[in-house]
Amino acid sequence: MLFHLQNEKKLRIKNISKYDLTFFLILVTFLCFAISYSLITPMFEAPDELFHYKYPKDIVDGNLGPELYLRHQPLYYVILAGPLYFIDYPDETKIVDHHMKLKSFARNPFFPIDGSKYLHGNEEMFPFSETAQAVHILRFFSIFLGTITIIFTYKIAKLVFKKNNWMPLFSMAYIALIPKFLFINSVLNNDVLIWTCSTIAIFYILKFSTKPHKTKFLILASIFTGLAILSKSSGVILIPMIFGILVYLAFTKQTTRSFFKNFFIFGTFSLIGGGWYVYFKIITAYDPNNFHLGSIISYFWGAQSSSTVGSNLGQ
Repeated sequence: MLFHLQNEKKLRIKNISKYDLTFFLILVTFLCFAISYSLITPMFEAPDELFHYKYPKDIVDGNLGPELYLRHQPLYYVILAGPLYFIDYPDETKIVDHHMKLKSFARNPFFPIDGSKYLHGNEEMFPFSETAQAVHILRFFSIFLGTITIIFTYKIAKLVFKKNNWMPLFSMAYIALIPKFLFINSVLNNDVLIWTCSTIAIFYILKFSTKPHKTKFLILASIFTGLAILSKSSGVILIPMIFGILVYLAFTKQTTRSFFKNFFIFGTFSLIGGGWYVYFKIITAYDPNNFHLGSIISYFWGAQSSSTVGSNLGQ
């Protein structure tokens, strides 16, 4: 019996190909770099990280005003608010800005790096405490999303390079090891969620283009397109891309009738996924004295004035 189990174990090891090993090596390398970035980067020193933390904190504290949630797509922050609710964080985030730092110290006593934005205290020493602990716990969500993004990058490349086993791995490694990608995926930033949702949407629409009879792929692509829009306004770039693919399929592999059916499915499920929020933003910020194409675009991109939003919600 023991001899049989040993042989079975050896057989499993032999079945692991060099491509699988390379895949896991890239994945582990990304995780090591991302976690390292996350642990050594002081809180709020990353671009706009203070805002990306205060948004979910305001949701949990019940202090979120309409001028904020109508200017910035809420999905990333709503997700972060979930774990933040269970984290013991201070009621107030105490921040000493760069100008105060320059008056107080020639160098930061805990993080002696010239050019830092804020003073950093003992709470940022590992294993972290107070606000620093909350920020570092939430950063792991960004690392998780980055991992999903590079996995789906690999899956997309496998669809494109069907006869080449190394190109998908090269594509995966190329994305995973971009320094800016690594850094943003190790801190609090809503870009990480739109990257993930967009990558998944692209994968499923490409999958649908190879198997047009599989409607489930179009539905999934539509839902993740909506989620991408709900993550950040720039997610709308997926709409013309997917529309173009549906037109291409209508002329090559399907009929005109199929195009209208697919377009209806795409429109319906992208609205369910997050497109409804576009309508919500435009209607809420609607100003009858200033309503034209330019104002609609500015409402969508979050450029409406907070006074207009507040007055409309009050009514």
